[in-house]
Amino acid sequence: MGRSNRDCRVSATKRRRLRSDVMEFLRTLIDSLKLTLFVKPSRPARRIGPGQFWLALAFVTVLLLLESWFTAEPPRSFDADALSGVAFYALLALFVAYAAARVLQRPAIFWPLVVLLFVLQNLVAWAARGLLELLPAPLPDLPASAAYLLWCAWLLLAVRRTLDWLEPYRRWPVRTAVAFAITFALVLPPWWIYRGDLFYTAFDEMPDEPGEPQPPPFEPEVVMAEQYARVDAALADLAPQRPGQVDLYLVAFAGDGGEEVFGNEVRYARELFERRFDGRGRTLVLANDPDTTGAVPLATLTNLRRALAGIGKRIDRSEDIVAVFLTSHGSEDHELYVALDPLPLAQVTPDALAGAFADADIDWRVAIVSACYSGGFVDALSGEHALVLTASRSDRTSFGCGSDSDITYFGRAFLVHGLNRRDSFVAAFDYAKREIARREHAEGKPPSEPQIASSAAIEGQLDRWRSGIVLGPRVAFGGAAATRGSAAR
Repeated sequence: MGRSNRDCRVSATKRRRLRSDVMEFLRTLIDSLKLTLFVKPSRPARRIGPGQFWLALAFVTVLLLLESWFTAEPPRSFDADALSGVAFYALLALFVAYAAARVLQRPAIFWPLVVLLFVLQNLVAWAARGLLELLPAPLPDLPASAAYLLWCAWLLLAVRRTLDWLEPYRRWPVRTAVAFAITFALVLPPWWIYRGDLFYTAFDEMPDEPGEPQPPPFEPEVVMAEQYARVDAALADLAPQRPGQVDLYLVAFAGDGGEEVFGNEVRYARELFERRFDGRGRTLVLANDPDTTGAVPLATLTNLRRALAGIGKRIDRSEDIVAVFLTSHGSEDHELYVALDPLPLAQVTPDALAGAFADADIDWRVAIVSACYSGGFVDALSGEHALVLTASRSDRTSFGCGSDSDITYFGRAFLVHGLNRRDSFVAAFDYAKREIARREHAEGKPPSEPQIASSAAIEGQLDRWRSGIVLGPRVAFGGAAATRGSAAR
């Protein structure tokens, strides 16, 4: 009986100690939030031990899990390797705090400094990312490292305030010098080490195994003979123009039939415009997909011209807008790759696309080109009544194509993220440009530098279109299986 009472008292003491540690950690979190806003906490610095460091590590890991879960598009997969990045920053905080405690000759501040630095650098990073998301759209010329520089400056001020709290009697030049040294030690490693996301969008497709070439699952001559009829049937299915209201018609063009990523993008673009931007009945897909030749018109230059000509006859030229979204590979001489073996198909050039718009007598136009070197389309397509968006500069590559990818970097950033978060093409492009720059910087890729050419006239007309529709809910990107399920009408 005595041992049982003693065990109960020990258990109660442990529970009280744990409860006390948790309450103290919550107070430390509040103090960290204040320091993030450069406010020195009013209470004196309490004793923070190693237990609170483990609580801080668990807290940060859970928040990173939640952030990554909500950011990644379904279907999601957990990336256990990304946890090594969290551990790296925890070890970095330990090392920096130990060095600072030795330099200041104050061993007592070691654990408080560890916990505060580890929590602070994550709180400031989250706040900086959130602030950039809230920035107004017309900031396309921010450098790719804007978020990183903001984080550095913010963290420096927060660390300086932390030292004011922990070492109030130390001379201010010493506190400032130590704050600079701590900040430098915390922010330098991310230039080489990238944490990565704990969750990422799962890719269902795997690269095909090399082997003997297989015959196409269609009769080439039959398919080519059917194209005029297929385009005309797709045009006949389009909804009529509404007098007195600005309508937007979309032609989505997937040029390369050898990689499913491009077909995924145009099918998703159609779903996005139909469900979110009230575009049902006003979208037309041209796709080079060997599995849909019996239902979907091919993405050929001839079909593109015929589609635009048909839409041009249907619209009110004075008010309606026609958008073209083209996605494929691009060449250094600015040709959009068009292929569906074994068919001999012509490539799409900037002049050919501009000519197709002009021949169709379309005034208000939007051209979105997702390809390497797609900036070469800007000069030929820009004008007073035109908006041109490209995935890269005329001398730069873009990223995200390939048989192991479901969607390109630009497609994900502009379509899936930008247009689901913003209600205008320009605002979605500005969002996408920042997202792509951050991703390319983090992955060590050369910046693609997406391009935009716009005018007050076309943006005003797009605003009139947007004000005349009811914006629908966000449309999730479900990968190849989901987009293929809606391939045919």
